[in-house]
Amino acid sequence: MKRAAAYARYSSHNQQEISIEAQLTRIREYAKKQGYSIVEVYEDKAISGFENNHPGFEKMIEDASESSN
Repeated sequence: MKRAAAYARYSSHNQQEISIEAQLTRIREYAKKQGYSIVEVYEDKAISGFENNHPGFEKMIEDASESSN
């Protein structure tokens, strides 16, 4: 089985954390159908897409860079 990471986010306090759970549910369903195993989940909560600070996304990129070396 192929390994993959999942990333989910919502952008404002007007949205709810449940939106991340819904995103992850769909990501996991898609991954399963495509033969992927989700080995890590990254998320950013209530951070606007206009912001440059997305710790979950940055950690995902850092981890991917480390695993490709």
